[in-house]
Amino acid sequence: MLVFDMSLETLHIEPILDNIKRTHPSLKSKISEYVDRLVSMIDSYIARHKNLTDDELVFLGEKLEKVIETSYYVYNELRSRTRYPSVLDRAVSKLRWKRIQDKVRSSSRKS
Repeated sequence: MLVFDMSLETLHIEPILDNIKRTHPSLKSKISEYVDRLVSMIDSYIARHKNLTDDELVFLGEKLEKVIETSYYVYNELRSRTRYPSVLDRAVSKLRWKRIQDKVRSSSRKS
């Protein structure tokens, strides 16, 4: 059973991502405002959780994946502005590794 800090639930980036989706890509200054808000939220989350567990990293990776799916440009801006680019990289990597492991486990059960 996976147990992790429920304060993860406080990372509500979806409304910002919805605003980004509705913003024309040529409006870089508006998108920049949204990126600043994302950076602030994610940096404060990471700062509050100094030693992120694997579950917390996977959760963060899922949020970052939503950013990537919304706009790779926004993700690159977010990564370049954050104080914790290596944590973002680890979170995305941890999520991808977890998915690979889940696929291997599910395919080995079918055999």
